Amino acid sequence: MRYINEDHATNIINTVLKEAQKRRPNASISEEIIISREIRTLESIQKKYGLTSDDELLINKGKTSNREIIPDREIGFLGEKVVYEEEINYAIKHKIPISEVEWISQSDPQSPYDIKTIRIINNKKREHFIEVKSSRIIDESNIYLSSRQVKFFQENESSSTFKFVTFTSQNTVNNIRELNFNQLSDEFDLVPIKFKLKHKK
Repeated sequence: MRYINEDHATNIINTVLKEAQKRRPNASISEEIIISREIRTLESIQKKYGLTSDDELLINKGKTSNREIIPDREIGFLGEKVVYEEEINYAIKHKIPISEVEWISQSDPQSPYDIKTIRIINNKKREHFIEVKSSRIIDESNIYLSSRQVKFFQENESSSTFKFVTFTSQNTVNNIRELNFNQLSDEFDLVPIKFKLKHKK
């Protein structure tokens, strides 16, 4: 949640929790594992950051007509959630403990990557790092990287990728693309938008 405020975080966590709880009764065993872990993660985020639960919102503020509307600046969370669930499914498929898939940005917003996961390469488990970039349209002008991210993904190119998640206007996933740093550099120009101030001599 690097780029959303407390109210926005509260709204999307409550919305995602509500969706997860609706899916739970009809879920398969493997889906139940994912959903339960998702609910625990979201509830721990609520508790850790003191975010208001849905019930508390109803008591304190009453129902709002736009609760389900997700502004553009909040889709970053939804994109990370989609990729996190993909990685949980990958872990289950390859009999990897799902505890080895971590949604890092929720506990460490300053991390250069969002998700730490596992890849099976030559029959061996390898750590893999993912940075998620989400948008409603394919528009590179809305995609930003920090200098720390550039450095990290350059130095760890063989074990890291960017995932670009594009949503429709109804907040459903339209497309997911995965690029390593070299592929990213071939497709995009890195345009510096921040400068360090240095006293003139």
